[in-house]
Amino acid sequence: AVSSTPSPPASPPSNSAGTLTSAASSPPNPPDSTEVQRGDRVGQACAAPSRLRPNPSEEADSRPALDDAPALSAMALKDAQSPYSQGHEDKERATSPAMDTLRSLSDAVASAEGQAAEASGSAAAAACDVDFSIRFGDEGTDANKVSEPPCERFRVRGPRYFEDRLKVPATCCALRLLGADLLFSRDKQEHVAQGAVASKMAALTSRGDDVLLINFQCPQKSGALSVLLYWALTPQARADVGFMSLWAQFLQGDDAFCNAHLKLIPTVVEGNFIVRKLVGSRPAMLGGVKTRYHKGDGYVEADVDIAASGTAANLWRVVENVAKTLVIDLGFVLEAKETHLLPERLMSTVRFHRIDLCDTFS
Repeated sequence: AVSSTPSPPASPPSNSAGTLTSAASSPPNPPDSTEVQRGDRVGQACAAPSRLRPNPSEEADSRPALDDAPALSAMALKDAQSPYSQGHEDKERATSPAMDTLRSLSDAVASAEGQAAEASGSAAAAACDVDFSIRFGDEGTDANKVSEPPCERFRVRGPRYFEDRLKVPATCCALRLLGADLLFSRDKQEHVAQGAVASKMAALTSRGDDVLLINFQCPQKSGALSVLLYWALTPQARADVGFMSLWAQFLQGDDAFCNAHLKLIPTVVEGNFIVRKLVGSRPAMLGGVKTRYHKGDGYVEADVDIAASGTAANLWRVVENVAKTLVIDLGFVLEAKETHLLPERLMSTVRFHRIDLCDTFS
């Protein structure tokens, strides 16, 4: 609150703050700061000197030259000792605990992001010196590329699935996408990890991370097309006891075990109504399509024969015709069939962005 007794005239504000250029008389000086109640922010604002823009002509006469360091230092010190600065410092001291908490949270987030980037860096480093026929890119409007969609788009079995039958959004992905290839050949390509892409697989597995290769063998009017997808196991997945238990069995198990656990979750992100209805979003066991598994040092390859299933072949013909306008997500899961393996973990994902099926290598 401000006293009703008028204050005696005070000296005009310092040149550093500037003066108002007006035909009217100068406004009354603000009340003395001693009349402002302690802690009253409105009173502090009234007691502060004017911060309006100074008259340019007066500013030119009163402002010290840039090379006049002592004068500049004196002005800075005078401003720092003003009532406004003192109130600002009081407010900073009052909010310092909250600011300290925010800084701590910010540091924690930065640390977590750094650890995540470092953890996923090994897979990215493994692929940095390997070329793929389909480039890897972030979200955007560019065509003919692949990326990793958000894990939350896929729903997996929850922690009490066998009791409540509820599925929950996935929170992380056990394998990181490395890249993708389109391979055209006269005949269907089998076990490409020891054939057409043997040198590439050797480079990818040389970093010590397990590599998953899925080979979709797609029929063509003349010849055969293989859609090859590569992933590498992440350090976070190695620390997940539940997932690693299934992963070890997947690496060592026979085809019957793998077909009974490898599950595909498709989702059309952009596409016409017919494609959305045909593809759907229901999970499907890859064992429903003829799938063979080949395992070697540090890798497992799954060859999915699309032509062996009439339903899969018809779906592929529809997708093939609109591939350049289609954005589709694929998620892969090792199905949890026992309570101690719940909740399910999302194993790997890929998003296809308007793929040009003619852009292949032989």
